[in-house]
Amino acid sequence: SLASPEIKFKFQEETHEVVDAQTYEIRETNRMVEEFMLLANIAVAKKLVQQFPQCAMLRRHPRPLPEQFESLLKTAKSFGVELDVSSSKALNDSLNRAERVFRQDPYAANLLRILTTRCMTQAVYFSSGEVSAPEYVHYGLAAPIYTHFTSPIRRYADVIVHRLLAASLGYASLPQDLQNSKKMQEVADNINHRHRCAQYAARSSIALHTRILLRDKVIEEDARIVRLLSNALVVLVPKYGVEGIVYLDQQRAPGTVDASSSAEDAFVLDENKLTLTSTDGRVFKVMNTVRVRVRVDTTGDHREGVVFELVSQKK
Repeated sequence: SLASPEIKFKFQEETHEVVDAQTYEIRETNRMVEEFMLLANIAVAKKLVQQFPQCAMLRRHPRPLPEQFESLLKTAKSFGVELDVSSSKALNDSLNRAERVFRQDPYAANLLRILTTRCMTQAVYFSSGEVSAPEYVHYGLAAPIYTHFTSPIRRYADVIVHRLLAASLGYASLPQDLQNSKKMQEVADNINHRHRCAQYAARSSIALHTRILLRDKVIEEDARIVRLLSNALVVLVPKYGVEGIVYLDQQRAPGTVDASSSAEDAFVLDENKLTLTSTDGRVFKVMNTVRVRVRVDTTGDHREGVVFELVSQKK
């Protein structure tokens, strides 16, 4: 499966203040449970389409366009990894092989999965009667048909699916509205909209709690470069799951930070090799490790911002 970092915050029991943050660790038991859930969702999707071919609530994930993979393929190749994006299964097999290449650096393999996820389009709910069967495919899961069935306590789509399944098994009658493909699509569209809103809210919550955590402290941590700009690095700090921009035009010399520097370093961005090179010989590459200082800037007139500064490059 693909990956994206999930963050959890630790709170002080009495004051409920944020005291720590870390990425959620995925264990083998989590993966095993996930596999069974995927199988259940696929089995239910097949049953619903068989019983209600025009109004089943399904979930699809369109195949990304080839150009969306270009940067990822270059990044992987620069580390000796050949990714096959001809199909979702081929891509997943390639990522599994990459884990062996990065045996000495396990997080690099995980980061490659994160970068792969960012190439994808967003999965959406839909009514089976509004889309042709070949478009039912869920690319990210390498499944020809899929739905959400296993979490009715937290997703309304799963509640709809449970109602459909109950009707298909003869346990309950199906409401008239759920038998209409157009009506079902309206429900799906609303769920998709609400899901996007929930994602925005979650990101805002993470950003807020990160600022609260860092407000009175300065931390130094290893970070991975996930993207290169003309004079900056976009980095991800694995320990906290926070991401930000490190501007390089304020660096007077390698390994130092001087915000008052007026040095006019020139940087050359090579989009083929995915490297950023400065005139003083520093070379930055996607997925490489850098040491960064992370703090909250409270000097702004409006909301506080998280500032990332380069401390040094890691060999």
